[in-house]
Amino acid sequence: MLAEMGLLKRFLTLGWMPIVNAAEFTYIRDIKPFAQFTVESKVVGWDEKYFYVEQRFVSARGLHCIAHVRGVFISKRKQVPISTMLAEVGFNDTQPEMPVEVQKWKQFLQLKKQQNI
Repeated sequence: MLAEMGLLKRFLTLGWMPIVNAAEFTYIRDIKPFAQFTVESKVVGWDEKYFYVEQRFVSARGLHCIAHVRGVFISKRKQVPISTMLAEVGFNDTQPEMPVEVQKWKQFLQLKKQQNI
């Protein structure tokens, strides 16, 4: 995704590495062996610590899977602040409203974290 956005080289030069913190997948139908499919990726939001990406696996047969990924970028073992990342990519617009299903997943992750303390 970073390569498609033209950001991979810049992020690597800065020493930023993406780390997946959590992921969830909803499987709808199988992808047959050797079938061609595309992965449609988009950033659907962020908060003070994480960014959230939605990925859709699509073929001629339709939608196969929806995945949500929560991640961070690190540099020298420290998290790159979201504000720094946004400034680097030149994003000055208002934050998009996170999809309801991502908001609920985020709440679920927080609940799991609280129960394991």
